Amino acid sequence: MGISCVISTAVSAYFMQGWLGKYTYHIDMGYGAFLFSSALAILITVLTIGTQAIRAAMMNPVTSLRSN
Repeated sequence: MGISCVISTAVSAYFMQGWLGKYTYHIDMGYGAFLFSSALAILITVLTIGTQAIRAAMMNPVTSLRSN
């Protein structure tokens, strides 16, 4: 997840600078937005994997084997 955030931040920063540079009144894109979006993506990933892992750990394996 960390590697994908680093790659996506670099690629999107490159394209955003080119896109925003075309305007007459252009702004510089700060890295705060990239850090926030990366942190949010990592948080969502950790919460999703965590809830699935807890759900699998709490499940009774006998019930799962009987149903198949």
